[in-house]
Amino acid sequence: MGKGSIEKILPAVRALIAEKLVKDFDFSKVEAAKALNLTPSAITQYLKGIRASKVAQLLREGEGYRLIIENLTKKVAEDYSRDGSSTKITAILDVAYQILALMSGEKIEVQEVKKRGEGEDKKERWLKLLRARLQAEHLAAQRNMSMALWAKNDLVKSLFRQIASDSLRHADIVSSLISHIEKGEREIRLEAPNKREVEQILKEEEEATEVPLDELKDSRDEVIKLLIESIESDEEKHLKLLRGLVSLGKR
Repeated sequence: MGKGSIEKILPAVRALIAEKLVKDFDFSKVEAAKALNLTPSAITQYLKGIRASKVAQLLREGEGYRLIIENLTKKVAEDYSRDGSSTKITAILDVAYQILALMSGEKIEVQEVKKRGEGEDKKERWLKLLRARLQAEHLAAQRNMSMALWAKNDLVKSLFRQIASDSLRHADIVSSLISHIEKGEREIRLEAPNKREVEQILKEEEEATEVPLDELKDSRDEVIKLLIESIESDEEKHLKLLRGLVSLGKR
């Protein structure tokens, strides 16, 4: 499957959880469907191997993948047995992204990347650094998703999910940079039809910052303060990026 994709991994994770709920926790198909917020017919297809069978088999064979899925299955079973609650899709997505991060490739030793190879040109050097950073971002996403999955407080969950989301976004940017450099550098321009649209987005972002959240920093809860500071930091970053794009469009 190579590095895989979330579209292939997500149904495979659901299939394995459904299988374990029925076989290991004695759930009926109807109970498994309710616990996973699926239809009984979907559970039947998963159990018959009609859906996601190849990817599911790959996950069965990898001990790291299997342990991640077993931990989530146990939590799904406990939550449903306690109060009949269904598992949120975000919990299953967290696990799917953890698995995707594990599939991101062989480990790149940071110390080796820091060394300049003799005769190594700039392009090779940049690509080596970016590939190392790509793996680091995937690993950070995996760790933070795992913490979000098990955190009991919703605000703490939000904090870890934000860090994980940022890491995945960074990985996407780094991946695009790798592709751009591999194809050969060329001048980047903002196309004319997009200029006015970007200026409008910038205006809306500036208006959003006019609704201050400073008062919430008076809270005694440090997690609330961290989340508000994070929002403000993101807004500053958005404004900087959009102003840079507007400037690029005026060249």
